[in-house]
Amino acid sequence: TFRYALLAKFRGPVLRAVMLIVSSILFGLVHLNNVGGDVASTIPYMIMGAYFGVVYLVTKNIWYAIGTHLLYNCSISLFPVILLIVFNLFQ
Repeated sequence: TFRYALLAKFRGPVLRAVMLIVSSILFGLVHLNNVGGDVASTIPYMIMGAYFGVVYLVTKNIWYAIGTHLLYNCSISLFPVILLIVFNLFQ
């Protein structure tokens, strides 16, 4: 939503840079419940939002940004589970 609605609709490098910052901040604030309501703790989410925005701007394809987000979410949720399974195998 943030990348397509805010970045794809605007032309010009300055306006796109501003929209990249705005969309990154909004992306971080949407994840406010993930960090217990602490706005400062959403900064990593804002940085990831900027990264996903840059992926979209470079590729000009929303599916690369969506795929990157999906891979990130899978890695942070599945990697700890896989580690627990591997560590339990060697105990």
